[in-house]
Amino acid sequence: MGQTTKIENAYKFIKSHTSFTLSQLAQASGWTVKTTEKSLWKIGNIVHRDGKNYIPINNFGHIVTLEQFKQFFSQTRLKTKNSYRCEKFLEKSRNAILSAVQHYNNPLTTFKTESFIVLMTIGFTSLFHAIFEKNSWNYTEKKADETYLFDHSKCFQLFRSDKNTIKKYDKAFLDAFDALIAYFKAARDLIEHQLNNVDDYTYGHCQAWLYCYENIIKTEFGTSSSLQTLLTSAIQFSHEFSKPITCQELDKFHKEFYGTLSASVLESPFFKLKVRIVPYKNIAHEDLRQTAVFVDDPIIAEQLAEKDKVIMVATPKKILPSEMVVMIKPTIIEKYGQMKFDTSHLAKIAKHMKWIKDKQIINHSFMDQEKTGAKTVATRYKEGAEREIEKELHKNPEKLLKSFASKEVFEKWKQLNKKPTKK
Repeated sequence: MGQTTKIENAYKFIKSHTSFTLSQLAQASGWTVKTTEKSLWKIGNIVHRDGKNYIPINNFGHIVTLEQFKQFFSQTRLKTKNSYRCEKFLEKSRNAILSAVQHYNNPLTTFKTESFIVLMTIGFTSLFHAIFEKNSWNYTEKKADETYLFDHSKCFQLFRSDKNTIKKYDKAFLDAFDALIAYFKAARDLIEHQLNNVDDYTYGHCQAWLYCYENIIKTEFGTSSSLQTLLTSAIQFSHEFSKPITCQELDKFHKEFYGTLSASVLESPFFKLKVRIVPYKNIAHEDLRQTAVFVDDPIIAEQLAEKDKVIMVATPKKILPSEMVVMIKPTIIEKYGQMKFDTSHLAKIAKHMKWIKDKQIINHSFMDQEKTGAKTVATRYKEGAEREIEKELHKNPEKLLKSFASKEVFEKWKQLNKKPTKK
């Protein structure tokens, strides 16, 4: 049975059904179940998924001709199109996030944090639903004979447990995001129903939540879907910054909650963004559009802060390959002895760490590319990459050495470190 015949069979079947399952369409068309899944993704604009069932648009047979139906399977058709349902979830998600930011940044509004939490929860839930729809994952459950979509927490559990998520995202990011979800869930009753003036306590977490959103939507749907939410300085009513309002109940809650977290989570800008703002002096030769300087390196930031020239923001910094070599070379020498180690060896380690495949970066958590010109891009490592390499080094030094060293160097080191046999 040819491919065209299978498409025709699928068209006839869908035209005559108001609802059907994956296996029913596979049987009627002659496709395998896997091919049927891919085919349903291609026609996502005209056939929507509802739980385990698929439902064609109203008047499918009158609106969609066989020739139009075949166009969905044309090789020239863009394969990056998301399904209709996926796009609807994305649209809902983006609108909710933008509404959250708009409300939070409006000086005339009250209940900033309270409204932000509600809208961000809706935005993230819809984003997860869009991801699940794109990947054809089931994200429904039944309660009292009613079908419900997964809530925010269940969505993240499903998202994090997938093997592709583990490959695409840094574990430190997932840990910080997990803690952030737990934070807002635990703090929700206190924040929404009992206490006022909580913005001083939650600002850093609210900003981190936006960073998490940007990271996920860009990774899953590309830069074109990004909202490009940037941290900028808010215009202040006075040059004398008031002390944050304190609340014993929230103080107690935060101390107890933070006490359950690891140091890496507490330090992560994806859990809480920490900002120090100092006056910025006007300098004639600087970029006229520039209102803030973002500095990652704490030592440089401290030096600039003394000159009143900096706004410090804790963000993941980008590291040149040559800088990365300098950072990890002492550990390499300590483990293997004096040996040549340069950026070419580092590239082999990146491949061993599964950050690169077929000369393409596949793990953007530790490596990335950025435009340095109209047609040029440069590779950058990220903060924390050196710790992951060192962790792998101590976990399996032999395997790591084998990934980048010459056969001669590897055999020599192996002989020197050969364990004596027991007599």
